[in-house]
Amino acid sequence: GYMGDGAQGGNVQVRPVTGEKPRPGAKDSLSYKVTYQPGNQGWAGVYWLSPADNWGDKPGRSIRGATRITFYAAGALGGEVVEFKAGGVSGKKYQDSFELGLGSQALTKEWKQYSIPLRGANLSNVIGGFAWVATAASNPKGLTFYLSDIRYEAGAGGTHK
Repeated sequence: GYMGDGAQGGNVQVRPVTGEKPRPGAKDSLSYKVTYQPGNQGWAGVYWLSPADNWGDKPGRSIRGATRITFYAAGALGGEVVEFKAGGVSGKKYQDSFELGLGSQALTKEWKQYSIPLRGANLSNVIGGFAWVATAASNPKGLTFYLSDIRYEAGAGGTHK
């Protein structure tokens, strides 16, 4: 689900790549390469929606037992500012039952694991499973960054690393 400048077409690309920026210790070298070139709206983002392309016309899915969302991110140059979140889709017949995020993060060139805590969150209707958002104000020349291993996990933890 492309948002902002991404919905205009051409300003945002999210594509799977293999071997371009391998993450040490990863089982494979697959990651998502994200590029954003600022446009008229001055911001962009992408939601991983459930089901695909669902902005609230259909119910989401119930997720049981998850205590955190973990993922890895790395900037192409370092200094890219990106907000990571989950939930928050609203405005139509159905809406997310929660919204949580990490706020803006300045990425480094090295891979870093992030965690969005979910303890106590109502995960009965998850439409926007994961999202990133970036602004032209924080990234005036655009940005390129990488994402890997986005997962809902159960167990101890759930703090930002």
